[in-house]
Amino acid sequence: MLSASITHRTGSIVITSSKYCFQQYLSSETHKFQLTDRQNNNFGVSYDFGSVLHYGAFGFSTNGQPVLVAPDYINTMGQRKTLTFNDYKMINSLYDCTANCTNQMVCLNGGYTSPRNCNVCICNDFFTGTNCETSKTTIAIFTSRPGRTAFHQDYNRTLFLSGNNYNWDMFGKDAPKIIRAPVGKKIKVTINKIYANYGQLECYEGCPFVGLQFVDNVDGDLTTMGRLFCCAKDEKTSFVSKSNIIGYKAFASPGMAFDGQVTYTVV
Repeated sequence: MLSASITHRTGSIVITSSKYCFQQYLSSETHKFQLTDRQNNNFGVSYDFGSVLHYGAFGFSTNGQPVLVAPDYINTMGQRKTLTFNDYKMINSLYDCTANCTNQMVCLNGGYTSPRNCNVCICNDFFTGTNCETSKTTIAIFTSRPGRTAFHQDYNRTLFLSGNNYNWDMFGKDAPKIIRAPVGKKIKVTINKIYANYGQLECYEGCPFVGLQFVDNVDGDLTTMGRLFCCAKDEKTSFVSKSNIIGYKAFASPGMAFDGQVTYTVV
């Protein structure tokens, strides 16, 4: 909850599920989230189900049923592990952190000018380069070939024994990958395996310990947090992407051995 508290204290950042546009993305059993255009400014940032300021699906529920209904993002809403890329971007826009930059960068793929170095852009996890012009890792899939399968195995024994005190930035993260199908096509994602050596994977709001993440938006935007899957019951789950591009990540908490296997097919 520390990151959420910090974000509240930085100023007038509106709870994400209270944004004026929220009804385009989810439904609610109540309608207490009402803002006018004058009260609401999204700073050009996409709606983000994973924002640290987004309520969880079951927040304030009195009957054990979800209050906020967005089935694809039931695990994403309510995560409190980290501020998202868009959380940082919005804070920078709110406080005009690059006001002293004589040179405003032209940042691609949703990036924004760094307030610490006016000559570079801050990029999301999937892109790099001065202007965020270069994708880090891309897996191309084609209609003429069978599905591509990606394996995630985060238990690095050498690192685990290296005495680094389980530095989160060094442990248990797959390199983010862009999965790309031909233009006009979509991607069928099938989760074949979610396995933890320490036992049955229970479901926790926000998937704080281990998980697979798929960033999937109609316009191919890869700046938001994606769908999260982290439970044993998520095995054999399939869904079809909203565009021909998906961003894939996997993560695990220190010391938690976690394996995942995902197949991507053009449809």
